[in-house]
Amino acid sequence: MKKTLYILTVSLLILTANSCGEPVDFRNGLESEKIVIESVLSPNAQINFAKLSTSVVVNAQVQNLGYPIDAMVMIRELNSQEEFELSFDDNKCYSYDGASIEEGKTYEFSASLADSDVLDVFATTKIPLATTINNVEQIAIDTIYNPDDNTKYGLRFECAVTINDPVSYPAHYRLIPMLKDFGLDSNGKLFLRSEAIYYFDDFDFIFGGNACHDLSHRNGLLVNQSKLDGNRIVLSFETRNTLVLGEDRVPKIFFALQTVEEDFYHYFLSSSKLIDAQNSGSSQVISSFSNVTNGHGVFTSYSETIDSLLIN
Repeated sequence: MKKTLYILTVSLLILTANSCGEPVDFRNGLESEKIVIESVLSPNAQINFAKLSTSVVVNAQVQNLGYPIDAMVMIRELNSQEEFELSFDDNKCYSYDGASIEEGKTYEFSASLADSDVLDVFATTKIPLATTINNVEQIAIDTIYNPDDNTKYGLRFECAVTINDPVSYPAHYRLIPMLKDFGLDSNGKLFLRSEAIYYFDDFDFIFGGNACHDLSHRNGLLVNQSKLDGNRIVLSFETRNTLVLGEDRVPKIFFALQTVEEDFYHYFLSSSKLIDAQNSGSSQVISSFSNVTNGHGVFTSYSETIDSLLIN
């Protein structure tokens, strides 16, 4: 099946704030404009996506972004030297229809702007070999009734997830618990009502929490395998209390395990901490991770496997 390759690139910033929450501007007038990217490849995705912007990166309050529509954007597989040239499309992305992304292969990203003093940018990523989930266990389930509407409820789950040994080390993951939209028909039978997916957030960790980071701006949590004891995580999470009695059912929880490149882990960990600091008014200076030569942002990848837990 053909896959559409999109390069989503967004700006990653250096966020600073003083004790009063005002931005601290470190510019001296000599900063140069650079290309900013965020591109994540995956052989599992029907769409691998990204956008391009340019910026003098200082902080969220004073940054000005430009969005070039005539950049030359290339992806090249380094072994075969197969190249994909991406074109600006109606979705305001640079895309190529027909790219094939494979585990274990290394890809190079490059972008340049014609008639510009902005430096060309380069980055590489090696698609990780997927690790799989060994077992998912339901430990507890509790019903949470809606205090404002006795026809609605929510569910709180406590689950243990055991991951198989990684194919290679070091290993980093993104774990995403999620629900699909199941309901009951007039005969009391389960059916899938839509393709909608509900993602959990606000995780509580009972075991393995020192290896995990709840992402503030993305679904799921990051996991550093080297800090896991027995490759096991025990965590709890809950649905919103908007499920309708007699209509909505939760027969399964699905767990997507993404084996992510190390740069993926550090970039999104840095991004999440930046957002946490911004929301808390922290005075801590947090520099965003970047692996882009001559620019800012990240070019990285993951491979994904999915398991499910039947709810008792």
